[in-house]
Amino acid sequence: MVFHGVVLTGCAEAPAQDAFGPTPGAQEKPAFMVPSDTLTLADLRKQILAASASEIEGARGGFAFLPYTLPEGFRPSAGWGANAGDEGNPAVSGDFYAVAFTDGSTVIRLAVNPDDAPSSLEWTLPRGGLDWDKTGAGALLHEVSEAVRDGIDHFRVELAGRDVVVYGPQDKRAQIWKVVEGLAPAVIGGAQAVPATMPADFDFLARWGVGAKNVLDTAAGTFTQDMIADPSITIDLALTAVEKAELYQHLRDIDFWAYPADAGGLDGMWVTPSTDYSLTVSGAGLVHTVRGNDFWTDPEIEAQALYKLFQHIQAIIEAKDEFKELPEPRGGYA
Repeated sequence: MVFHGVVLTGCAEAPAQDAFGPTPGAQEKPAFMVPSDTLTLADLRKQILAASASEIEGARGGFAFLPYTLPEGFRPSAGWGANAGDEGNPAVSGDFYAVAFTDGSTVIRLAVNPDDAPSSLEWTLPRGGLDWDKTGAGALLHEVSEAVRDGIDHFRVELAGRDVVVYGPQDKRAQIWKVVEGLAPAVIGGAQAVPATMPADFDFLARWGVGAKNVLDTAAGTFTQDMIADPSITIDLALTAVEKAELYQHLRDIDFWAYPADAGGLDGMWVTPSTDYSLTVSGAGLVHTVRGNDFWTDPEIEAQALYKLFQHIQAIIEAKDEFKELPEPRGGYA
């Protein structure tokens, strides 16, 4: 197999379609097409960060990249390989790691630094030389390239010195892209000064938007929606313990407490209207506030990590019935 100019040898002799579905006549689904009953995205992040941290020196050693959301119906697979005894999910070896996601009928895979994959995993990676074309789209503000071969659609984005490749059957292109678009960074070896599990008194105050008028206050259990042309509306909206725990883990993943109070924004550029962000996190005797603007336009991975965090917060809010009952804001900003 040739990948980015590197020849990988020793590929297993399993048919190519084994990587994305049962071989003709197969009686049972391979492990990578069985949704796990217990494995979550948070579990995958923790395992990859822990394994990667053991490979590096120092407290902080770059980033790991995984999606924070999955296409509808997809979950982490029960295994990376076809059989229960094969490599687990995630598969981690040195600078290489990979995960598999499935909806029970097909699989989408994510591989980071695939050139470093051990021979036992080569058969699951893209086969043969690929002709990459830029898509014109971006992930974490980095250009994405795409290649299609033998009915398999591949997306590749270079992030902080790592090649991230997401691929699956061509008819699942929209779902594959959702994984690429949802990529978020997590600091390897970060968050050393905060509790590993969410403290009982954990709360946060998040503000965002033009003038930071959208406000989620978890201590008060309220959400304020900027109505633009009309007065803002405040409603009761409480996060569940699970949702708060997910966001606490996300904060740990990006090492939020290591950010400066002023995270900055655009340098020498202007966006009209400007989007302001502010996040104050408290718990276990620690209080930390980070402010900035227009993170979504800043190509630095750290700024993109904050932007993905706010996207995560907004996705939780927008999924709630209380939010869906709000009227649509009138007007717009210019």
